[in-house]
Amino acid sequence: MLDLAAVDAFFADGGELAEDGVLAVLNGRRQDEAGDGVAICQQGFNECFEIGEVGGRDFQKEVIAAGEVVALADFLEGLHVIEKTMVVLTGAAHADEGENFEAESFAIDVDGVAAEDTDLFHLLESLAGGGGGEADAPGEFGKTEAGVGLELVEELSSMDIEQDRGIHCHNARSYLNRWQSRGQSGRFIFKLLFLPPKIAVMDKLLLDGQPLTLNEIDEVALDRHAVEVAPAALRRVAESRGLIENILGAGETVYGVNTGFGKLADVRIPGDKLAELQINLVRSHAGGVGQPLSEAEARAMLLLRANVLAKGFSGVRPELLELLVAMVNAGVHPVIPEKGSVGASGDLAPLAHLALVVVGEGEAFYGGDRIAGGEALRRAGLKPLELTAKEGLALLNGTQAMTAVGALAVSRARRVVELCDLSGAMSLESLKGTPAAFDERIHKARPHAGQIAAAEHLLRLLEGSEIRESHRRGDTRVQDAYCLRCMPQVHGAVRGVLEHVSGVLETEAGSATDNPLVFPGNDAAVISGGNFHGAPLSYAFDYAAIAMTDLAGITERRIDRLLNPDINEGLPAFLAMDPGLSSGFMIAQIVAAALINECQVLAHPASTGSIPTDGGKEDHVSMGMTGAIKLRQIVEHVERVLAIELMCAAQALEFRRPLKSSRRIEEAHDAVRKVIPRLERDRVLAPDIAAMADAIRGGRFDAWR
Repeated sequence: MLDLAAVDAFFADGGELAEDGVLAVLNGRRQDEAGDGVAICQQGFNECFEIGEVGGRDFQKEVIAAGEVVALADFLEGLHVIEKTMVVLTGAAHADEGENFEAESFAIDVDGVAAEDTDLFHLLESLAGGGGGEADAPGEFGKTEAGVGLELVEELSSMDIEQDRGIHCHNARSYLNRWQSRGQSGRFIFKLLFLPPKIAVMDKLLLDGQPLTLNEIDEVALDRHAVEVAPAALRRVAESRGLIENILGAGETVYGVNTGFGKLADVRIPGDKLAELQINLVRSHAGGVGQPLSEAEARAMLLLRANVLAKGFSGVRPELLELLVAMVNAGVHPVIPEKGSVGASGDLAPLAHLALVVVGEGEAFYGGDRIAGGEALRRAGLKPLELTAKEGLALLNGTQAMTAVGALAVSRARRVVELCDLSGAMSLESLKGTPAAFDERIHKARPHAGQIAAAEHLLRLLEGSEIRESHRRGDTRVQDAYCLRCMPQVHGAVRGVLEHVSGVLETEAGSATDNPLVFPGNDAAVISGGNFHGAPLSYAFDYAAIAMTDLAGITERRIDRLLNPDINEGLPAFLAMDPGLSSGFMIAQIVAAALINECQVLAHPASTGSIPTDGGKEDHVSMGMTGAIKLRQIVEHVERVLAIELMCAAQALEFRRPLKSSRRIEEAHDAVRKVIPRLERDRVLAPDIAAMADAIRGGRFDAWR
């Protein structure tokens, strides 16, 4: 996320960043139009830019109103020629108040940047998403999770721009090196787009039934970003609802519209009972048990269900979709027991508990309180909805519970596998291992993308280590143990698994998963199918569970190697200051072993355990929700195992003093010490493990991903 403190320090004389909306500063010029925020006229463009159409839109005539951050980002990304620096700040407050907001721009001479300790260069790189001021961090303009875009462009006087047209989303360091390698002279200009964390790349997530990335789901579920329904989606929803109304008017019989459900699908329901049919469905299926899902998971469910309805294949009224979105934005989060779904026909029980709050029943979390669903709506200024034909079924049929739980778990897993590179590199250094096995030639000879990425990450983390240089010559060891040497192969394979599972989840997030589906238009039809079946997700969750369990296993082997005096290259037994009198980290490895054994049990596949339900009508089910819950627990355990390795590796590094590891490893060591102190004598380790796991989960080590 954007470090506002760093920005404030950097622009000490430039004022404060606002929290929402849009303000464009073009070389100190701005024009407001009718209080709509900021309008950029053609004259202003001609003074600062030479551009044409971008993406089929003439941006010389584009009006950028407050809040339209997406349009602004698209515009900026399309620029190729810049004669003067441009800084864009978000802030409707500034625009509305008519302040003349001044902002500085910076240019860096090539010769100046060549010195890698240039403070300005490192700050720009850090703000662009690299973290920790890493010199080779990527800075893809306008799209970084840090909420800051960084683009490098050269002055027109330096070189004919046509030679580099289109090269405007580059790694800053590689771009500078490339320029220098051509023997060119001149200046590079950094163009910055600041987007506060609460807004990131957009003010609101616009729902149009599109696939949602895991990052977008995280932003809404965890960071509480607001959502909005696209106008086109509302039109589609109304059109599909019109087809349902026509069917009812014609007296046709259609499953889920005017029939019973499941085994009772052959029972025709009279017109005056259709509303009762829908509310009966919701109440009768709200039989979930167990602990409630977290508020983040419930929030993700609301988001995903709203996005599915926005596709326009469900036959509901626009009002239902708008209420779900309003619940997200108001923070009305249904209380949803986590157990009771077999994953076909979708997540019936969890979604029924969600639907209860929609109709003013059930329970919800609101403002930190667990209260009646109707009361939560009232406090939020919302009104419950009386369901009509098809709407109860449209709320219940779907895979949104397993998708919500699984998406948040996989997002956490992706962080963990990247940070296992960090903990593994720290252990390698402590054990005086060699990075030779990470040589890019080895991994290009077996070019799995995840393996290559892991090896590159490990090499970056280890670059410049004094410890490595201390045993480069005269070391009689030929090669390291597998838990050290094979990190790219194992960590990389886990990356590949999670990449695949992420793709499944993102596709599912934009898929129509209820039944029947409503297709308006010239070839109008309402068709029963099986998109509610969670098999694609269930298989994926089992796959991820196996991979994460193995990641925990290789991590534990490194923990043991750090502690075991028979194989830890001269480190004190169990990293204790006074072995024998003190037990050091002995119990930490035992705890890791216990956690991994539980992971091994949980890694047994859920997807192979189908049990027929609903009188044999639903005779094959996915058990995807079971898979999602298991995966969440496994990820939580692996976070703890990772925490233990970081604790042990940080302690072990201190026994190699006065030698230092690489800059990045030493910075990570210092970050560990900000969470827990050195183990000088035996103390209770449970709080340390919990604190480190919380720090990992909270993003405290994300700068080393």
